[in-house]
Amino acid sequence: KSLNDSMLLREAVRDLTEVAPCLVLPAVGGLLVPVPGEAVAGAIIIYCFKILKIQNFAPQDFIDRASEKIDAHDFDGLKKLTKGKDHLLARMIDVGLAKRGKGRPAMQEAMHLYVNSEVNKLWQLLGYLADIATIAPLLGLLGTVFGIIQAFHAFAQHTIALKLGVLASGVSMALVATAGGLCVAIPVMIFYAYLKPLVQQIVTEVEVVTTDVAENILRHN
Repeated sequence: KSLNDSMLLREAVRDLTEVAPCLVLPAVGGLLVPVPGEAVAGAIIIYCFKILKIQNFAPQDFIDRASEKIDAHDFDGLKKLTKGKDHLLARMIDVGLAKRGKGRPAMQEAMHLYVNSEVNKLWQLLGYLADIATIAPLLGLLGTVFGIIQAFHAFAQHTIALKLGVLASGVSMALVATAGGLCVAIPVMIFYAYLKPLVQQIVTEVEVVTTDVAENILRHN
């Protein structure tokens, strides 16, 4: 009896050692999928909510003071006004004034290209969210496929008494990866749908304001 118990114990340990990878690896994969994706997407979403305000791109008080300088043909004063300012409108004016000696076409082109490059950065942020929402479920599905492969591999190597338990446990844990990918993708897509029209509104407002200021500078140059 003691010999039989010892043999059963060794067999149980061997079975556990073989089964462990098909149970643990899919679970680990299910955790590795959502954590980095959620971290990156969360950072982008928080950043978008923080910056997507027209005052962060073209403050009204700055517009009023800049318009006064432009109307008075005080371009030196305008240059001083933009000094130390870190918003889009001030940087656009700096870019335009830097090309002032090369004529109006050069100024217009420089300001237009700068505004377009900054606007594209906003769309790129949304593009990153869309990429995360697309890739996360695929990574989760890949983890599930590998987990099921491991589960069936373990299923084929065990006795009938252990087969069903090994298969059920392996498939169950493998599905954690798919669930993890969906837990990332669904909230990210919701925020993407919310932020997209908000970005469009900000882009439109920025283009209107910067175009008015640029035309005013060119008109008084």
